[in-house]
Amino acid sequence: MNFLSPLYAAAALAIAVPILLHLVRRQPKNRLPFSSLLFLSETPPRLTRNSRIENWFLLILRSLLLLMIAFAFARPYWSEAVNTTAGSAAGKRKCILIDQSASMQREGVWQSAIQQAREVIQSALPTDTIAVYGFDSQLHAALPLSQARSLPIGKRSSSALSAIDSLTPSWSQSDLGTAIVTCSDALQVDSADNEETNSGPAEIIVISDLTIGCDVRALEQGEWPEDVAVQLIRAVPSKPGNASFLLLDPTDPAHESGDYRVRVSNARDSASESFQLRWLDKDGNGIQETSVDCTVPRGSYRIVKCLSPPEAASGIELVGDDCPFDNRRFLVMDPPSPSMIGLVEEEGLQPEESLAYFLERIPLDTAYRKVQIQRYNPGSDWFSEQTKSPAWIILSHAATLRDADQCRSVLQDGGYVTLVMDRPANTPHREGETVGDQLKKLTSRCAEVDFGSVSERRVREFDFLQRLEFAHPILAPLANSQFNDFSKVRIWRHRMIEGLELSDWRVLAWFSENHPAIMQRDAQKGKFSVMTFGWQPVESQLALSSKFVPLIAGFYAQAEPDMVGRREWIAGIDRAPKPGIYNDPQDSGEPRRVVANLDPRESLTDPLDPSELTRYGVPLASDQPSEQIANQRERVLVAAELEARQAWWWWLVSACLIAVGLESLLCWSRSATAPSLSLAKE
Repeated sequence: MNFLSPLYAAAALAIAVPILLHLVRRQPKNRLPFSSLLFLSETPPRLTRNSRIENWFLLILRSLLLLMIAFAFARPYWSEAVNTTAGSAAGKRKCILIDQSASMQREGVWQSAIQQAREVIQSALPTDTIAVYGFDSQLHAALPLSQARSLPIGKRSSSALSAIDSLTPSWSQSDLGTAIVTCSDALQVDSADNEETNSGPAEIIVISDLTIGCDVRALEQGEWPEDVAVQLIRAVPSKPGNASFLLLDPTDPAHESGDYRVRVSNARDSASESFQLRWLDKDGNGIQETSVDCTVPRGSYRIVKCLSPPEAASGIELVGDDCPFDNRRFLVMDPPSPSMIGLVEEEGLQPEESLAYFLERIPLDTAYRKVQIQRYNPGSDWFSEQTKSPAWIILSHAATLRDADQCRSVLQDGGYVTLVMDRPANTPHREGETVGDQLKKLTSRCAEVDFGSVSERRVREFDFLQRLEFAHPILAPLANSQFNDFSKVRIWRHRMIEGLELSDWRVLAWFSENHPAIMQRDAQKGKFSVMTFGWQPVESQLALSSKFVPLIAGFYAQAEPDMVGRREWIAGIDRAPKPGIYNDPQDSGEPRRVVANLDPRESLTDPLDPSELTRYGVPLASDQPSEQIANQRERVLVAAELEARQAWWWWLVSACLIAVGLESLLCWSRSATAPSLSLAKE
């Protein structure tokens, strides 16, 4: 039994009044002198019967009367389990999203998130459908929405609490945008599947530390549904602030002299400003002799030079931070592997005419590879079976058939060859033909494919690349919205190929009027690609644009996939569950050492402004206290409805009237049968 106004039930303590009255006997008021008693000695009255209850029935009746009056004012009602199976009532549909990213490993954050998730579940109505998801770089379903809907109402809250207990923080990066979008899609699918019944309002409750490192870019896609609101609940760490560091320019020549530059950043709300950087040995222990002191004011950063790494060093550690989850970065100190790109081009060209001039200025070196650009004179013997040939060969218009034969050997070894048609087709060639004829022969000799002819296309002012296939690995680095707009990269002139069988090629980019710009095909054991224009300024603006570096990086990734294969993984995303040093098996059978480090964005722990979500059109619901108040009001309304329908107070009042009548009748009957005392008159 429950009470709508439980404070009135305290009036039941009034039953002590009739009990006390029944225990206290009243002394007779009238005294009659009687002469025969004058010669008797006075005996004090016995008081034991004054503390005894003489009429139990009357006492119980009066006590019940007071209890019924108190309960009637408290307005009692019985809770009814109206719905025993899912789908018989339409409460809210709530998707609880709990952040599992690495920043949740800060002291007190995860405990705060779990506690707030429990409060959300416990404040929900019995008819609410509660789904539980965890998210980092991916969405993890602890209690999917479809499963939560099928649960009996009596088990929904307990199942959600059990699902929360199954979640733990990881070392991955937080992709908040994708998690919200995926949950929104699940709610829309649920509404469509249960269209015949009232599926109830939908809400996504995000419980996270909500830092600026959260990725919300996925919210750019499409329009947000009007019937789905998002509630943000921030999990607060017990110790605010965070300090992090990042190794700068691993390929900087300064590192060869033993100077390693590290950028140390300190959050605005950090408690400390004094730190130390030191190297880690092969077992992950700090080497105190390599410590370097640094002072970083709150909300700023400093560039610090570390000492030379000792032999077998495995990483760098930051000491003095209250949040140590991101204070280690591991390194592979192996020397970079050499790699080579060969370019067949004549010497003595002006920079605006040369392919090599711009190619040599691309930063392809990393901490684990050193790329050398080797220029070959056309017609020279640059291929040798005794030495390792370049993995990527670029042929300019000046290449000869001798160069094409050597390219066939490169393709036979599984290499990569690119033919760049960087001169007008009607230009005379050094071997006595036009450039167009020579380009046709080079293509036929290298890739063993024939087509009609190569001619110069007349361009009025300029052309540009269009219909690019960003799904291909060459163009994949350009798929980001920062690079995928080629409308401002003007192509001044280019070649067109007639009689080309497009079924033999994969065209990656086009010019207007369906002329291929970049295309590729398999050739023997390798790959052969063709660019029908040059990247130097006399041909196009490509070499001077921001698209050039990622485009060349895409070509290089096709030529040297093992070399491009990262020696640094992102912890929790790649094959490394947590930061550390791992052995990566290779096709050659000899594993290579790779390191797994935390995503640098997880170290950005400053609070995220909720307006970042609203500018994408995401409607934010009220905060948690207001939600609890709304749920409490709804509970009161449900209780008032049950109490009004059951009307127990009416029966209690009726019972009170009956009890009053019985009490009055009983008192009248006792007074009527009591002996009367009269005075004798002399």
